[in-house]
Amino acid sequence: MRVLKFGGSSLATPAIIRNVGRILLDERRREPIIVVVSAFQGVTNQLLECARLAERGESAYEHTFDQIARRHRSAVARLVGRRRVRLAAQVDALLTELRGTLQGIHLLRHCPTRALDMTASFGERLSALVIAAYLDQSHPAEFADSRQFLVTDDQFTHANVIFGKTNRAARAYFSRLFRRRAGVIPVVTGFIAATEDGQTTTIGRNGSDYSAAIVGAAVGASVIEIWTDVDGVLSADPRAVSSAFVLPQISYEEAMELSYFGAKVLHSATIAPAVAKRIPILIKNTFKPAAPGTLISSKRSADGEGLAKGITSIGDLSLLTLRGAGMVGVPGIAERLFRTLASRRVNVILISQAS
Repeated sequence: MRVLKFGGSSLATPAIIRNVGRILLDERRREPIIVVVSAFQGVTNQLLECARLAERGESAYEHTFDQIARRHRSAVARLVGRRRVRLAAQVDALLTELRGTLQGIHLLRHCPTRALDMTASFGERLSALVIAAYLDQSHPAEFADSRQFLVTDDQFTHANVIFGKTNRAARAYFSRLFRRRAGVIPVVTGFIAATEDGQTTTIGRNGSDYSAAIVGAAVGASVIEIWTDVDGVLSADPRAVSSAFVLPQISYEEAMELSYFGAKVLHSATIAPAVAKRIPILIKNTFKPAAPGTLISSKRSADGEGLAKGITSIGDLSLLTLRGAGMVGVPGIAERLFRTLASRRVNVILISQAS
């Protein structure tokens, strides 16, 4: 069993989605697969903007909503043939639900985080529905709502996964699905989950990578493939280093270090479930499927042992120095500083302390 995740850049247009379909059918010929998808490119940002505009009482949210609706209706018309009427009705039902959510925010002039998560969830729910219907024309495929098995707490917009319950629920969900439809390709909504009492949550930006890792770990996948718009993990930012090249293989630890210090392909926290189960992660380019990509695993490469694997950089940083004679010997200074920063959700990436 392989788990394949496709991000927004891989779902930008109907033409690109057709290419994704070819990749998936080719992969399915080799072994069973589960697909995890993000929203169509840019849609999550549009949904969040709709919520912000509605909360401010601005009717401009309706224009952005109309753009989202037209885009998904166009995808249905261009991707699906004889089953178009049924899919169009399903998409329209979701769009009606989305409009109702936004109208409620607009009426109340208030968007609690619970409503923000509900609004954001429509991106993945729409994309997974369309992609499942498109695939189902060539091979059995089915929409899989991750809220049916991915269980979190109620920290809306950045909910914490309850892994014990999620793993049991995911295994049961896919076991039932594969028994009911042998050989089916499940198309899973990334990024979204639900509390134990059924409230929709999201698991943070880059959440679809996280969803793929969670699903892969739960079902014991042989590999998790992250399909994106780059050839793999590069040795450096090509905008800064023209000779940057794709790293064919790196360890989990190296991937986490590169991610922490600026590499954008993966977020270190999102791959943690896969790392815990020692499931290899393969980074592939949707637009160059024949390219080998980068394999991330527990194995360290013997080539160039001890040499630098890559160079990263981080911009948009602030350097804060705290000093004063009145701090010497006073306990709790550091604790007060970091508590204050944490209360403002400021991430501290490097600390140097001396007396």
